[in-house]
Amino acid sequence: MIKESIPVEGIPKDVNKAQWKAILHAGSHLLIVAGPGTGKTHTLVHRMAHISGQLERGQKILAVTFTNKAAREMSQRLAGLLDHHSGKVTAGTFHHFCLSILRQYGSRIAQGENFQIATEPDIHSAAKELWAEESFSFRKNILEEISSWKSVRFREPMPGNVRRYQERLRKDNLLDFDDLLLETLNLLTADTSVLRDVQKTFRFIFVDEYQDINPLQHALLKTLVAPGIYLTAIGDPNQAIYGFRGSDVRFFESFAQDFQGASVFFLQENYRSASNLLKASGQVIEKSGFPDIPPLTAQIYQEGRLLIHEASTDKAEAEYVVHQIEKLVGGTSMFSRDSGRVDNAGEARRSFGDVAVLYRLNSQRRILQEAFERSGIPFQVSGDKPLIAQPVISKIVKMIMRERSRLSRPGKGSGIVEALRSVRDWADYREILKENPDAEENFSRLIHFAGAFTSFDEFIDYVFLQRSDDLLEEKAEKVSLLTLHAAKGLEFPAVFIIGCEQGLLPLRLDGFETNIDEERRLFYVGMTRAEEQLFLIRARRRRLYGRVYQNSPSTFIFDIEERLKLLDKPEPLRSRGKGKGIRQEKQLSLFQRIGKF
Repeated sequence: MIKESIPVEGIPKDVNKAQWKAILHAGSHLLIVAGPGTGKTHTLVHRMAHISGQLERGQKILAVTFTNKAAREMSQRLAGLLDHHSGKVTAGTFHHFCLSILRQYGSRIAQGENFQIATEPDIHSAAKELWAEESFSFRKNILEEISSWKSVRFREPMPGNVRRYQERLRKDNLLDFDDLLLETLNLLTADTSVLRDVQKTFRFIFVDEYQDINPLQHALLKTLVAPGIYLTAIGDPNQAIYGFRGSDVRFFESFAQDFQGASVFFLQENYRSASNLLKASGQVIEKSGFPDIPPLTAQIYQEGRLLIHEASTDKAEAEYVVHQIEKLVGGTSMFSRDSGRVDNAGEARRSFGDVAVLYRLNSQRRILQEAFERSGIPFQVSGDKPLIAQPVISKIVKMIMRERSRLSRPGKGSGIVEALRSVRDWADYREILKENPDAEENFSRLIHFAGAFTSFDEFIDYVFLQRSDDLLEEKAEKVSLLTLHAAKGLEFPAVFIIGCEQGLLPLRLDGFETNIDEERRLFYVGMTRAEEQLFLIRARRRRLYGRVYQNSPSTFIFDIEERLKLLDKPEPLRSRGKGKGIRQEKQLSLFQRIGKF
């Protein structure tokens, strides 16, 4: 059992009173309700550091996250706090934790410890074999139904399609992503000795982004948490945006019932967004948010700017974004200066890495990319497949695993890098390159990741667990083009949200099933990524999926009071040698709101 909190002389300078209360809490499960920018990770790692000093020999803290990026950030921050308690925290995603359990106790499961993780090409190949006569769209829907059964309805009898699919994967000794969690739950519930071992090791469990858990993850936690084991969960139900994946925000609301005796604390001080941006996002979310959550208070004492712009078309929308970014950074090309798009006088206020452009659907990205490529603005995008999902890289990695004995001794860090570089001398690799010349660039990216790992097995597991968001370069001098979902957990001084119109935000297009409250929360997530400048942009006319839409403004815009909004009319391009254009930027009146936007 955790000891009573150690008395302190005062609160450290880098934490506030609410954070310090959460850090020192003892004696029960704890739910921390932490809105955007309230120091969620900061509070978690300090609480872990505090508890780590009270662990008994052999005990560890388990910290579970939803993304590899969050796990890396947590580990890096802990490294600076736990110099004398190193090795006492295991941080990773649910999938990483479950994979480690299955590897450790592989002899207890039917697949044995030598199972492999199914890649996307493996899964689609299996589906094509099983439903050869059906269309790609049909097979895609079947795979979504299988995933839904595993993560949400796993207590129900196994449907025939799931059984056929499972048998096909097991034939090749494969487990897919959902299997990692489901097989771990099955192991823990069927083998009490394994469960006791795990519970004996992990006496304290931390879960980040608790609002995003699904029924399978909830069942895992309920199985792991026993008397004498303490759960700390942190998150924000106003940022619950993954219902389409099976996440259920109701688990957040029922935390105190699920884990008896739990305390609930709130973090309200926001250290990210300028005051009027925070007010605006608060006005959006309060329309259908959770009434028991107190509003956030700004600790950044500057006004910030919320600009509203209406473009004639989606192409004009993209050009406007490019124009504004060029102004923010001081210009990117001779064209932008010579055309009058950017004033040569004055210094750039922003770097490219300070800017993000957010959108609801990946299909909105193409026109943006074309505009960025014409302008010369460097950018990176979310939504690209992880490396292992690319058939060629999957083929190379499996070749390496098959022929592992041919590798020079991998060692760790640079040793793994050198071992992987030696693969380029293999005749098999050169044959793959002949068929796919682009493979070399992606293999180089794969090698780049290897230096951070201490063992070859750890690196291989990371490759198979990698997600698309892991490809985004942190601190890159590039504008980030992101879906609103991919932007969660990130922050930028300047944020553009395009497509602020009915049909897109909230999403109401044929073929998409959405929930209006979740759409509002998604918009709120996008708004709260902005630190100082937020642009909300819409196009009156947009082409999507072969159809042209005439769009009215998003209803979410009207939830923001007028005094917080500025109407941004782009200044006309001027010829060289002429005087400066005048930018029109003024507060929206009710007439302008209805008639213009």
